[in-house]
Amino acid sequence: MKVGIITIHHTSNYGAVLQAFALSQFIRSQGHEVEIIDYQPQAANEFYWKAMRFLNRSGLLGMPRFDQASFKRYWKYIKFQKFFKKYLPLSKTKFSDRNSLKQHAHQYDLVIAGSDQIWCLDNPFRGFDPSFFLDFIASDTGCVKASYAASCGSSNTFGDRKDEISGLINQIDHISVRDGNSLRLVKQECGRDQVTLVLDPTFLGDYRQLIAKPRLKNKYLLLYKHGALNERENCLIKKIADKKDLDIVSVGSHSSLAKHNFAEADPKEWLGLFNQADHIVTNTFHGTIFSLLFKRNFTVIANPSKQNKIQDLLSRFGLDKNIFNFEADDNFDWDNCLLSEARYDELWQAFSPEIEHSKHFLMTILSSPV
Repeated sequence: MKVGIITIHHTSNYGAVLQAFALSQFIRSQGHEVEIIDYQPQAANEFYWKAMRFLNRSGLLGMPRFDQASFKRYWKYIKFQKFFKKYLPLSKTKFSDRNSLKQHAHQYDLVIAGSDQIWCLDNPFRGFDPSFFLDFIASDTGCVKASYAASCGSSNTFGDRKDEISGLINQIDHISVRDGNSLRLVKQECGRDQVTLVLDPTFLGDYRQLIAKPRLKNKYLLLYKHGALNERENCLIKKIADKKDLDIVSVGSHSSLAKHNFAEADPKEWLGLFNQADHIVTNTFHGTIFSLLFKRNFTVIANPSKQNKIQDLLSRFGLDKNIFNFEADDNFDWDNCLLSEARYDELWQAFSPEIEHSKHFLMTILSSPV
């Protein structure tokens, strides 16, 4: 069977890239040919490029001015591009808009939408894109359509798009989502009863070939965050590091708290830093997942835009106490976040049925008649 995946992969975001890697890896491990449809909407690319323009004419007398922060983002982009070419099975054709995607003669037996926030309508530069609901696959082609671990992100309703999205959703043969909010939306607003809750594909990946061992002498607390942190959150990070006598290391972005910053790390370096960390502090969904995968001690800083999916995930693990909310947790005890090897063994033993359930969903759609 030849399988196509459409997802958000063309970004310097570790979670987005590694979920695409993991899903394609699992499908290939089942003996199928797989490629990631290289769909890169122009609006999204323009948004990314805007942050990487390290030469601009805001200097004296209109002369080009070098912006170091933008150059670092550009260098990170170059490193990600190298990772894409080596580890992601991208389609030979690149698509920059919906029309080119719809007009192309796709030769797939199965197309999977997902994972990640492909159904989130709140994204300011992506918004609603019917391509991620598989509208480019005509119903008379015989191609099976499915979603795997699709997410609506922070969207709490489909709003004015409800009827259009309902029509597209109900043309998909097999639907799975990765969080309770997405499950509710698809069931209640689209009237689709058969929806399966599965794990993010990063839970299914094998990363041993990717991990790059960090060159750090001392034990460290790893900070992986999106956006700025407030004073109380910074105080918590310093408190944990001081109590455990750890250096603070930041990955993915620069932090003034950190002794070492790896803002331009590629996915292999990112994995290595997670794998070796003594304690991880993150406000991201995939940062939380990889803390669990590598059995690290970790603390999650509540992020309103990601609260749905992180809370949903940790509740399934029974680890709600690992979330720090500066607005509510006046007496947050980070010692309660510490997890022994034995405790992790118990967690994974209890959680393994969910992993098998997620694999079973994929194996079922991979055996669908075409």
